Amino acid sequence: MSGQLERLWLGDEAAYVAAGDVDWGGAAAAPVLLVPYFDAYVVGGHPRDLLFPGSVGERALAHGQAGTFPVLLVDGTAAGVWHCRRTGGTIDVTVEPVVALSSGQRAEVAAQADRVGRISQARARLTVGKVTMGPHA
Repeated sequence: MSGQLERLWLGDEAAYVAAGDVDWGGAAAAPVLLVPYFDAYVVGGHPRDLLFPGSVGERALAHGQAGTFPVLLVDGTAAGVWHCRRTGGTIDVTVEPVVALSSGQRAEVAAQADRVGRISQARARLTVGKVTMGPHA
């Protein structure tokens, strides 16, 4: 595949993309996202130790398997887990960051919780704390 692939470096790991496919148009990804169970980015993301660094991997991966928890992403890296529960017209969103968040990132977490509420057509109520639900079976 000589000439068809271009090497990129992710930390100390080599990764490959189609040759010439390294300009993503300057569009920045959202710095903070709440992604659902089995999100393609989370499930397909490798190398795992870069996507789920340190204690985040211990919390967000179930026996090394990605996707079994909804994940808090900060700048494209897993930073915690989250869960939501709907009761009537309210959806309780609990976010458990494993890393320290800046005040701006906390505000973005609140905006993401509101987004979950809009999608669910419910009023969102955010709690930052321990997620007590286990992994998706």
